[in-house]
Amino acid sequence: MTQTTIQYTLENNLHGQILKLCHQMELSLHFNHKGPKIFTNYQRIALIILYHRSKKALRDFVAELYESLWPKWLGLKEIPGKSTLNDWMKLFQLQTIRQLQTILVSDQKPEILAIDSTGIDSWHLTRHYAWRIGMPYIPHTKLNALVDVATSVILDYTFILKPRHDVLAAKSILRRIKYSAPR
Repeated sequence: MTQTTIQYTLENNLHGQILKLCHQMELSLHFNHKGPKIFTNYQRIALIILYHRSKKALRDFVAELYESLWPKWLGLKEIPGKSTLNDWMKLFQLQTIRQLQTILVSDQKPEILAIDSTGIDSWHLTRHYAWRIGMPYIPHTKLNALVDVATSVILDYTFILKPRHDVLAAKSILRRIKYSAPR
């Protein structure tokens, strides 16, 4: 018999927030219809959030799960390995991550916002080495972020794969913004 709804008792404030987040996203319980249903999407998202909050290496996080109450609270049948958890982080597309982030920061009331950009090299090649071998251009990804200055919370972001001016990213960020001006 497979489970069709999430039925857990709230044991922790974060646990309640994760459950509320999954309900707001209206995620299906499982991605696949015919494969094994060992972990639910709720459990996947909860473990990814817990991993990022722990700020530990993946191996250390999985080892710590054996000693915590989270597997019980999440109703895990088994604890996933580090490679499984790493694969889960690749499962979610940018649109899902953006939706998650929008829900998480929906109650933010920012007063001062800032947009900043940075380039991230796409190759593991230093600019000095590229210059020495005569490579004219190193491809890079451009990350633009809208940040609340007071709390340092990232409210929105864009990734651009081609060299583009920062104003284009700022326009798309400002079109998506849903905050009203403070009075």
